[in-house]
Amino acid sequence: MQAVETLKRLPDLRADPIPVGLARIGVGVAAIIEAFEVRSELNQLADPDLLKLPRLEALPALSPAWVNIFLGVWLAAALAFCFGVRVRVAGPVLLGLMTYVLVLDYQLYSNHLYLLTILTLLLTLADSAAGLSLESRRRNRVGSIPAWPVILMRIQLSLVYGFAAAAKLNLVYLSGLVLRVQLQVPGIDALPAWVFTLLALASVGTEAFLAVAFWNRRLRPLAFFVGIGFHLTILITMRVVPDLITFAILMASVYVTFFGSVDSGARAGQG
Repeated sequence: MQAVETLKRLPDLRADPIPVGLARIGVGVAAIIEAFEVRSELNQLADPDLLKLPRLEALPALSPAWVNIFLGVWLAAALAFCFGVRVRVAGPVLLGLMTYVLVLDYQLYSNHLYLLTILTLLLTLADSAAGLSLESRRRNRVGSIPAWPVILMRIQLSLVYGFAAAAKLNLVYLSGLVLRVQLQVPGIDALPAWVFTLLALASVGTEAFLAVAFWNRRLRPLAFFVGIGFHLTILITMRVVPDLITFAILMASVYVTFFGSVDSGARAGQG
């Protein structure tokens, strides 16, 4: 019944703009990093010898010259989004560019780009420029913002970690074989198999914990440090690629939204 009542109140709930502003900055930084990964992929797709798997036959691929223009517009929009300048323009521009990449070719699909697109959409709808932005300083904006996009961001975090944990519940992953291959730590191959099994179980448990712990006020600070430590461990022990960095920044950006207040008043109360 409490969940039903919360859903009924959702359109009237208001959120603290400061944590959401921090989330916007983080997502903007992630968009800047992702731009260079997308540039590389679009340039590869322009190779006439590469097999194409278009989602929409009518959607044209970009020539190398247009890829540079595409990157320039992406970076300009991402910087504006990050600093909170014309977010209601920069957000839709970023969304359009990201959507183009996602639907251009099956080979360009990326979980991290998909997540980045969702968070950019929700932060645009949340009026995230109301806090910690050049726009808010110029207009001296205060008060609260709509809470429903923020709540959807929080739910998205639980979905990401929850499905990640569930997907690992198979004999291949739990055996530790996947981690034995992925971990880039000197001398780790000499460790016995049971160590990798324990590490696999620990990773599943950590993701399952993060999927639910942020919703508990007492566990929230612990979940924050566990989550940061979890992603730092991934970056330290695995081959660092831009997608892993982007993913870590995106999840940390959503973390901070749990520390903002949400209520039905003009000013946010306790969430």
